[in-house]
Parts: sequence; C-alpha cells; structure tokens
Amino acid sequence: TDLYADYSFLIYKDSLYLNLGWSGGTVYDTESLYWRVGPEVSFQYYVTDEAFIYVGANYDFNLDSDVEDRLRYGFGIGLNF
Repeated sequence: TDLYADYSFLIYKDSLYLNLGWSGGTVYDTESLYWRVGPEVSFQYYVTDEAFIYVGANYDFNLDSDVEDRLRYGFGIGLNF
C-alpha cells in the first residue's frame, strides 16, 4: 500500500506529462511487514482525454534494516474519472 505526492509537468502537446515526486508505504505479506519511502518519476501519455499509458520508477529506501534498498518500476494503463 503506497501514497504518492507528485508534481506534474506538461512536456509535449497536451498529451505527455512528467510526474516527479515522493512515495511512501508499507509492504506486507503473511510473514513480514516493512515500511519504504523514496523518490519516484513517471511519464503519462494520454491517448484520449480520459485514458493514458504510463511508465515509471521508484527508488525505495527501506526503513527495515533487514531489507535492501531497491529500484522498483511499473507500467500500464490508467483512467481519469
């Protein structure tokens, strides 16, 4: 579960946005729980007014000493409501 705070920059013709910010959250499963925070960057390309394709990456500083810091990435589609 994560919470993101981003600032969004229009970089090309009302369709491509750069989002820069910070994320924080927790990772949990049946055996462990730990917190992570860190910077994140993503791009959103709007194919219509309501739908976009995104790609992004986060660097996680894990607040549990037993878990290594790591780069996390993602991509997919999104909808605006």
